[in-house]
Order: sequence, then structure tokens, then C-alpha cells
Amino acid sequence: MPLIAALCGSFINLPFFILTACLSERRINFELFPLWLLKSWCLPAYRTRNQPYSYVGINVSGGLIPIILALYQFQRTQPLAILLVTAIVGVLNYFLVKVIPGRAIVIRESRFWLIASVAALLAMAVVAPGVNRTDVSVAFAGGVLGTTIGADLLHIKDVRPETAATPLSLEVQD
Repeated sequence: MPLIAALCGSFINLPFFILTACLSERRINFELFPLWLLKSWCLPAYRTRNQPYSYVGINVSGGLIPIILALYQFQRTQPLAILLVTAIVGVLNYFLVKVIPGRAIVIRESRFWLIASVAALLAMAVVAPGVNRTDVSVAFAGGVLGTTIGADLLHIKDVRPETAATPLSLEVQD
């Protein structure tokens, strides 16, 4: 049942806000198909008004459910360790990410999961030595929250609505 719910949730994007650009006018000339070789006769131009926009939202299965599960880990494990991993992953992801106009926010490293794993091991060694092993939940929560904050939320200012994809997404690029 959870698998079916996750599959259905992957088709649902919940919008946060809409990025809009200035209203602009452009002139379009349409040429008749057989006469386009001559380039001497075309239909009169007309004006179109367009307002480019892109909405920024969160996918239910890809974003909302992992964030809820990550926040749930705060009561199960060491909150200080999760915050430390979130800070490490967030800072590293901020510098590993670039915004590609018209496409997405892209992480340039395909092995970014190693960052959360190593950060979780270090955080658990520093914050809670000798405590039963909860490295996996710390790595999950810190990785999800750090990537959401460092890669997505801190790069919203770099997205221009004229060149943004609809909807805006996070991708991994090798």
C-alpha cells in the first residue's frame, strides 16, 4: 500500500509560489509555406502578449514525504547530530549546485549521497559517542534537509522566471 501511495504521490506537485516576469509584447511574422523560399511576401505581423511564469512547488513523493520522515527522525535520534549533518550537507550542496536556465537546479556530482553518509558518521562520533547506532536515520534526515535547504531553497533567488522550467525541479548531472 505505501508503494502505491508513493507512486500516486509522484504525480502531484504542490505549488508554493509563482515567479512572474514583466509583461512583454512581441511581433510575430507568419509566412505562407510555399512562399518561404522567396522571402519576399509574408502575412502581416500581429502582436502577442505573454507573461512568462514558473511555479515553484514540491512533489509529494519526492519532497514532502521525505521531509516529513526527516522531521520525524528528530524525536527518534540525536537532534544535534541531525542539525550538524544538515549544516554540512547544506553548505556542500550549495556549492555543488548550479541553476541551468530553462531546465532545473542541477547537482553536478552524482555521488552526493557520500556526503551525507560521511557527515553522519562524523556527527555521531562527535555528538553521541557510545550511543546505539542510529547513523542511518541521521544520514537520511540530514541528507534530505541539507539538500532541500542548500540546493533548493538557497538557490531560489537565482531562478529567473523568463528562463525557468515549469515546474522547477532538482536533477543530478554527471
